[in-house]
Amino acid sequence: MQALRSELEALAGIERVVVDETTIWLQCDPDSEVSELRPRVHEVLKNAGAEPDKFQLNFLTDLTSRRIKFSKLERIVERSGNVKIRVSLEWNGEVKVGEVSGESGDLLEQRTAATAALAALEAVVGESLGVKLVGVKHVRAFDEELMVVALYRPGPPAQRLVGSVSIDNDPRRAAAVAVLNGLNRILGTYLNVR
Repeated sequence: MQALRSELEALAGIERVVVDETTIWLQCDPDSEVSELRPRVHEVLKNAGAEPDKFQLNFLTDLTSRRIKFSKLERIVERSGNVKIRVSLEWNGEVKVGEVSGESGDLLEQRTAATAALAALEAVVGESLGVKLVGVKHVRAFDEELMVVALYRPGPPAQRLVGSVSIDNDPRRAAAVAVLNGLNRILGTYLNVR
């Protein structure tokens, strides 16, 4: 499936492809003509030995306004001394929340914020994503302070995902937004066709 996805993404006018057993989602340039893309997609499928009629093709041309948006992050100190991080995300006018408690401390709270963002994304989707947080790292690159998160989804197929964002004033917020950036394109496509 990876080779098929790569061949489809190489077609002019197609930005991203998601393939499962019976459906292919093709995120296209907004000015692409589906009537011109469809025969080219069929040709790639035939050349790959796949039966074009076996797949339902979903051509997505305008997803710019269809992304999950970060709403806010709250840090709540609990009586035990632990810190609860609450991340709120907005999708289709509804706000969904993910909460995770963890130990206090800058690095630990960044990881807790990233985990809370994953919980909020699962609340938006309404099911487990099966995504694991591998790590959260504050890095400096090109004279810019960045927050980078590594994510892993066992699959099939297994996926390694990375999200990043410039750090403004709040590294916890940056960790949550980096998770969103790592998964938003995939989830936006999934939610738009669901």
